[in-house]
Amino acid sequence: MEESGPRHNALKSPLIERPDLQSTRQRTLYGALTLAFWAFWFYLWLPLFALLAWMLGLQQAFKYMVVLGGYHDVIRLLGLYSLIILLHGGGLVLWAIYNIIRFHGVERRRVNPRLRPRISGGISDRIRSPWHAGRARSAFT
Repeated sequence: MEESGPRHNALKSPLIERPDLQSTRQRTLYGALTLAFWAFWFYLWLPLFALLAWMLGLQQAFKYMVVLGGYHDVIRLLGLYSLIILLHGGGLVLWAIYNIIRFHGVERRRVNPRLRPRISGGISDRIRSPWHAGRARSAFT
């Protein structure tokens, strides 16, 4: 099977496929240009964003959150939510440490002798033998 990629060599760009051939100065310049053009693209969309914000009444949100100081309550709630997240995460870490200590070096899983692999008549021995040699089984009767 052929390699994937463009059919014509003229369409291949050595700088895209081999960025390590570019100097640090070139990569920095191209990155800065890309950032500048994305910023310009966003600047072109600003009038539409302003119109949508006006239509959705976001001026009122600005008034209540910034002018009247509503952001203080938001910051307080973010602190409370962060504390709750840290407590839950700490609980999970403690539970994991407890289980590591409790089950370290203990292998309690056993093969159930009542379960045996299902024999499929349509599978050849060449395919079935490596499957039967493995420890994991996915089809049992």
